[in-house]
Amino acid sequence: GKASEGDIARPASLYGKFGIGPFVLSGNYQRFDTHGEFTDFSVLTHQDRLAVDLWHLRGDYVQAFGKRLEGRFFVARSAGNPTKEDHLDTGSATTWIKRELGVASWDAGAELHYRPTEAASLIAGVDYTKDDQQLQNNILVSKIGLPDKYASTTVLGRKDFTNKGAFLQGILSLGHRINFTGGLRWDDHNLYGGV
Repeated sequence: GKASEGDIARPASLYGKFGIGPFVLSGNYQRFDTHGEFTDFSVLTHQDRLAVDLWHLRGDYVQAFGKRLEGRFFVARSAGNPTKEDHLDTGSATTWIKRELGVASWDAGAELHYRPTEAASLIAGVDYTKDDQQLQNNILVSKIGLPDKYASTTVLGRKDFTNKGAFLQGILSLGHRINFTGGLRWDDHNLYGGV
């Protein structure tokens, strides 16, 4: 049988948060980078490399309206895609596979928090999500200097997914050990409709 070689992973993650008054900005960057010796879509050639960059940036604003009512608002942007080092080796002497895929998203929302008493709270809010996805294509990259080409005659493009939502949640505390939580949520997805 074959043994793995150089099965090394190099993950990286960076997080930061900064606030001024009611404004808070937070961000996160992650990289997944491994030689992927054991993958279910390749063979043990010791040449695979799975490398993906992901990042997320979010801004929040919190505003009090008196002692019992508070508003929270946010907007966020995130994206991810394979890096230029990402490739799969299927054992071919002439080509390896480059994955073409990715996603870029926008998220936004607003909430109102109302506390009529110390033991009860009511939260109402709306949110919106838009995902722009590059559906996965496999590109055959030549090892011998020929032009790159798609592995399939059907080339998948981009697809937008959007969702609008609204929710209502109530929390009632009966002492330190018992809480009752109830809620309603409505969603309208561009593919799946309203739920």
